[in-house]
Amino acid sequence: MEDTLAMIRQYARDEQVIVTNEEGEALDEEQIRDWLNEHDIATFQVKQVQELERETIASLIEYIDHAQIRIGELVEETNAGIIYQAFAEMIESLQYIESVTQYFGITNVSAERIKILSERALQQIELDNSSYIIDLFEFECLPLLLRIRESLEQWKIN
Repeated sequence: MEDTLAMIRQYARDEQVIVTNEEGEALDEEQIRDWLNEHDIATFQVKQVQELERETIASLIEYIDHAQIRIGELVEETNAGIIYQAFAEMIESLQYIESVTQYFGITNVSAERIKILSERALQQIELDNSSYIIDLFEFECLPLLLRIRESLEQWKIN
């Protein structure tokens, strides 16, 4: 089993591919091990790393475009609960984006910056100041997302 896993790792490294399931989702080593235990024949689907990178970038750009529209809609929102929930979702999204963009060497967003945004928002939420949260969306989050988008576009070109 370990020899087979070593051969798969070496093949993936040499060919710059990742092992995927039938839906094209990447498998980690434990999932590959489980698959090997369940099947008699060791055949796998693979995806070129560059293809996965292109798909990831396209997906992030699409998300940022959607977020830009959503932020525009939130500017008109009067329900504080909806605004606060949207900001919590934005923070979660920024955390995900930060982890993914690290792979591409994009440093527009950091865990520290997200923490600072979160702390500022929390202080204002405790004061029930939803207009401040809207300002955070417009003047902090949106520009940040647009800079990330620009960096992703540049990475895609190179």
